[in-house]
Amino acid sequence: MDFLNKDRLVKWRAVQPKDVAAVTEDPVSVDPAFVELVSKRLPTLKTAAAALDFVGERAEDFKNLGRAGRLRFLAWVLAQKYSDIGVFMVALVSDTLPGEEEEGGAVAGGDGRDKIAPFFYSDILAFAEALGPRIAAQIVDAQTLDAVAGASLEVASEFEMKGRM
Repeated sequence: MDFLNKDRLVKWRAVQPKDVAAVTEDPVSVDPAFVELVSKRLPTLKTAAAALDFVGERAEDFKNLGRAGRLRFLAWVLAQKYSDIGVFMVALVSDTLPGEEEEGGAVAGGDGRDKIAPFFYSDILAFAEALGPRIAAQIVDAQTLDAVAGASLEVASEFEMKGRM
């Protein structure tokens, strides 16, 4: 369970494709005591809510872990197939900063998750942006993409002529 120690993170990053490695920087420093704590605590977490509480308790440590470590932690949580994973993703992976109003007028809580959620959110966005072109290339080939691009230009021209843009 030492997948968050610095050597393992560096090795993990080294085998990533260049587009992914570009957004998952090598960790500057990883606290060995935190890695040991994670190794002990993770097997005891039986729900996504428990994982969420753990992150809230150790927000500063997760922040210092860096993007590569946070992405590996997210991958671990998702691999657990928790039945309440939606709670985890909604609460932790948010771009709402501390003190900002959430949907419905509620203010983001102060349990530590609000301090780290924007970092997880940024990590996921960067990872998705790095993988986006690769995924798009697998979904459509160049010929289909050209046809869609051509059709979109025609539609845009029609909208311009009708004064809708």
